[in-house]
Amino acid sequence: MNEHKNTNRVTRRTADSQDLLTKDELAKRLRLTRRGIECLVARRVIPVIRLSHRCVRFQWNSVQTALARLEVREIGR
Repeated sequence: MNEHKNTNRVTRRTADSQDLLTKDELAKRLRLTRRGIECLVARRVIPVIRLSHRCVRFQWNSVQTALARLEVREIGR
């Protein structure tokens, strides 16, 4: 007789690159304030998904790509 053992494994969900992040979650990852994130959005530096006037979300891969474009590489060092 086959018995199915119930293994109560707790699996931690890792942050997937396709997950949508809130302003607070993005601020924590970038070590910025909510206001800092709002400024980047207002200046159109990072892409945003607007679900409503107040509800916005961010895709981590898209934000990383946008910020990588701002990288300044010094010449001669």
